[in-house]
This record gives sequence, C-alpha cells and structure tokens, in this order.
Amino acid sequence: MKIKLVVTLVIAALITLGLSPLLDQQLAIVPYTLLSNKFYGETHLWVKIIYYGVNLSTALLIVIPLVILVRSRHDSLEQKKLVRRMVLISYLSLAIGPGLLVNTLFKENWGRARPYQVIRDGHPFSLPWQPHFNRPADNSFPSGHVSIGAFIGIPFLVARRRKLGVALCVLGFVSVGIVRWLQGGHYFSDIILAAIIVWLSTLLIICVVDRYMLNRKIS
Repeated sequence: MKIKLVVTLVIAALITLGLSPLLDQQLAIVPYTLLSNKFYGETHLWVKIIYYGVNLSTALLIVIPLVILVRSRHDSLEQKKLVRRMVLISYLSLAIGPGLLVNTLFKENWGRARPYQVIRDGHPFSLPWQPHFNRPADNSFPSGHVSIGAFIGIPFLVARRRKLGVALCVLGFVSVGIVRWLQGGHYFSDIILAAIIVWLSTLLIICVVDRYMLNRKIS
C-alpha cells in the first residue's frame, strides 16, 4: 500500500512539472486586477483569516501531540505504543517535511520569484526546476503555508483515524493552496509540489519508524 502511494505521488509530481510551463503563469494572472494593481487575496478578509490561521495550526500541531502523550501515561501498554508512534511520526514528519525540506532546503535557497513579484515588480519568471541560488529574496518554491495545510491531518492518519486524517489533509491543502494562489504568493506547481514533498517524506518516515525503531523496542 505504501509503495503504491509513493509511486502515485512521484507520478503526480512529474505530471505537475510537465504542466508547469502551461499553467503556472496562466493561472497566476487570474486573481490579479490591473486597474487596482492588487490580487484578490490582498483585499478580502476571509483569505487573510485562513492565511494567518496557518500559524495557529502550526502551534497546535506542536502542542496537541505532546498533550496526548502526557495524558496517555495511565493507558494500557498497547495504547501507549500507539500514542508514542503517533507522536514520534508527527514530530519527525513536521520537522523534516514542512520544516527542513520545504521551508529550509528549497524555499530559502531555490530563488524562484513569486507571482506578485513577476507580475507587479518585474522579476524574471522561472520554472520550478530552474533554481537561482543568487536570489534569496525570491522564495516562491515551494509553498510553506501549503506544506502545513497538507500536513494537518497526518497525526490523525498515524493514529489510525484514516478518514478524518485524509479529509483534513485534503481540506488543508486545497483551502490554503487556493488562498496562496489568490494572494499572488505561489504558482500552481509551488502549491502541488509542497503537498507532495510533505506526503512523500511522511510516508518514508512512517516506513523507517515502523521497520526499525518500533520493532526494536517491542522485541
């Protein structure tokens, strides 16, 4: 099952890269109004609420697993193992996916100008596979906010509440992705690939934790 998901996500990433030259600029201009020189998301309150709500979500993703871990100290041994697995995978996935890969490795170094920088400020457009390491102020690829939105259901998935976890991941990814597009903050490929990076890294972390760490503890 995990192998199929990994293959599916890799294929989705390749399709996104293939569509990027066709869709990135074409979709980016849609929420922009030339007359006001603004993007739709810059003038509507509901967009700003979702945007700033991502910061609150990040704090909750850090605090809630820890609270659950503390409250599980009187549970059965089997339940404690499940809770520890959920907490370990959640923290590792959050740190490595949105933290290390999306926001540190790529976003701070890749040098891709944001849509509003290209449309309004005259920065050069580049495709997602064209890094410009000498342009640290241009950090469109990939979307940090979307990486959190796509992650938000992971703790529930790991806790074996799959329907709720999948629903939250999809809802977070879609809602935050739309918001960042409406704000002129990210391209189509920035949004899709941010989610794929998070989901792929989480799947790999689950495999490592289940195969090496937990099995050694149980034995």
